[in-house]
Amino acid sequence: MKLRLTLGVLACALLLSLAGCGATSAPGRTLQRDGGARITLHAVCFPDNANCDVKARMNSAMGVLARRASAAGYHDVAVRAGGEAQTVVVEAPGVGDGKQLLPLLTSRGQLFYIDTGGKALAVGEDATDNICESRCTPGKYTVLFRGEDLDLSQVHASTDQTTGQPLVTFTFKGDAQKRFAVYTGSHIGQYLTITLDGKVIESAVIQSQITGPGQISGALTMAEATALAAQLTSGELPLMVTVVNVEQVTPTAK
Repeated sequence: MKLRLTLGVLACALLLSLAGCGATSAPGRTLQRDGGARITLHAVCFPDNANCDVKARMNSAMGVLARRASAAGYHDVAVRAGGEAQTVVVEAPGVGDGKQLLPLLTSRGQLFYIDTGGKALAVGEDATDNICESRCTPGKYTVLFRGEDLDLSQVHASTDQTTGQPLVTFTFKGDAQKRFAVYTGSHIGQYLTITLDGKVIESAVIQSQITGPGQISGALTMAEATALAAQLTSGELPLMVTVVNVEQVTPTAK
């Protein structure tokens, strides 16, 4: 079945706000009073940026994690540096064992729009080995646009008013919007594929030139659309984080 990248302004069922988010905050709920989860993460450089300065990037990484949690609806989450080097602690009151937060926290959030020509890729397929950013050889897929090209204020999770299907709407910013319009206008009938951390989340036939908002609508649940929008609006993680420990905390204070 062919999916569509569509043109038009869509009403949002869910507007994700980032106001007031940061690496630290004064939550309305606490683990001591409300219980929840304490998640310990370890931060290192990504393999493709092995010589990065981890210490210099820690505050930025914590900010991204805090914004993601807030944008996904977990407004009382606190993110802080742990007691050991390169450790981050996420405290999430009222979320049970916290396992539902792990994909949101550990995903890099690297979004690519790639040219796959006349070939559709299956949603969920890992295209990492075939993605190419420059001097691409035959059989490789060229990166056309990245997450950093998006206008973050115009990324929303919503539902299609006709079909009820969950989707994420997006708009590019500045020159990228003009380049997107030119590209889609000259590639009608071909596939534009979108990947997140190398995995396909949409492979859509370009039906017409897109000069305004587009959609990501490939087989998403509303929870997945909300999480995706939260990742996109919060930015790409500058460090790779892995889970060290997940602890369920019971209330101890009245």
